[in-house]
Amino acid sequence: GNHAEQAAECTADDITVDTSGSQPRVTIPRDCAAPGDIVTKELEQGSGAAAAAGSTVEVNYQVVGWSDGAVAENTFGDQPERVTLGEPRDIEGWAQGLEGIRQGGTRLIVLPPDLGYSAQGGNPLAGESLVIVAEAVRVA
Repeated sequence: GNHAEQAAECTADDITVDTSGSQPRVTIPRDCAAPGDIVTKELEQGSGAAAAAGSTVEVNYQVVGWSDGAVAENTFGDQPERVTLGEPRDIEGWAQGLEGIRQGGTRLIVLPPDLGYSAQGGNPLAGESLVIVAEAVRVA
């Protein structure tokens, strides 16, 4: 294969998310490269309070590894997770990814490896770009 030609970075619009089922189905494109910076896109606009630093968000989320598209974590259909923006998490980019999301909204978040799972956590997806679908059930 010829690796001289670098694939262009994917945008949020290149990633397909099917939210019609009980949990999202993410399809990661293979004709573009993982974005080098955090990318977010509102899949559904919320109408409630917006999350800011210090907010606690009850969030349903699905984490998908960029390279194989496999689901690493999923809380849809289960209990939402409480995330306080600014508190340390196993995923470094949570606070940035959730900032500004409104209660009731669903957002696509693409995190580059440095904002994904921290290397110390021993997660198999450490060092990998992550695609997250996050639904803000409640913002407080």
